[in-house]
Amino acid sequence: MQLKLLGVIVAILFLCGCFPMRSEFYEPESKKGVTELAHCRGLVGVPNTVRFKKKYGIESYVTTYFESEQEDILKIGISLKIPKGVIVEIKTDAISINVKGSKTPIKYTKIWAGNYGFTADEFKDVIGSTVFSGDEYEIYEFLVFIPNPVDEFTMTMPVFYVNDHPVNFGKIKLTNKTEWAIYPLNC
Repeated sequence: MQLKLLGVIVAILFLCGCFPMRSEFYEPESKKGVTELAHCRGLVGVPNTVRFKKKYGIESYVTTYFESEQEDILKIGISLKIPKGVIVEIKTDAISINVKGSKTPIKYTKIWAGNYGFTADEFKDVIGSTVFSGDEYEIYEFLVFIPNPVDEFTMTMPVFYVNDHPVNFGKIKLTNKTEWAIYPLNC
């Protein structure tokens, strides 16, 4: 009876375009943001994204995921959606990782810039830039790669200056978890 019920549930999920999968991920938690699921605008997947309230028109969120080729490297993306007429400045080239009281700066590996509708090949790496404009690109993603991360650590976000106003998103606690989740075939 239980096996038949499980089969019915799996068939319904598959027909809806979803499937269950066990995943390892880092769940971000922040006092200044809301943790949400990874896919389909926060409806399915693992809780690997923290989204912050809009500040001065800027949408921002942090997403964690493992590199597909190397599962021992954690990739953290800090994304900013910048509207036209807004300028964002950053005065540091790194985030700070705190593991049991020991702080380590980790420099951005890449800063992707692009517009909605771009393919991955069309995004431009603008590493070394410190000023970002919504007039040039709609979205910027600051990437850091952490090899062999520990199970729990804290990341201190950089301060962003939006039209000269400081925006501090504070600290994000990251915890390694393994859970079952529902994934979409498409959204």
